[in-house]
Amino acid sequence: MPPYNLVPKLSIFGAVKRMHISYSNRRLNTADIARRLVVYATGKELKLKYPLLNVTWEILDYDTPANVQVEYLNGKTERFLIEGYSKSEQEKIINDWQFESDLVPYPETLAPKLEKK
Repeated sequence: MPPYNLVPKLSIFGAVKRMHISYSNRRLNTADIARRLVVYATGKELKLKYPLLNVTWEILDYDTPANVQVEYLNGKTERFLIEGYSKSEQEKIINDWQFESDLVPYPETLAPKLEKK
């Protein structure tokens, strides 16, 4: 028997009238989320599904966190910070921290030092 889709997935883009994405080219290592959102939001698939959605984006030349400004269908506007590391970058940072912490001995794990009198 085929599975039924009783509750379809809801997309936030159905409630959005306008979206503006901006990120800095000076923070390219943390703007991966914004770049992926630009590619997805300006793609043909999303434009066919939501033709009334207006998506704009800009690359800023000054140092600022990536953000997205959203205007909903009811006229309410919000701004969100979307700066962050991608999953692979997060794993690399955590692995580096773990490797460095393994190399640095903690004082309580070192052998006691005996002072000579």
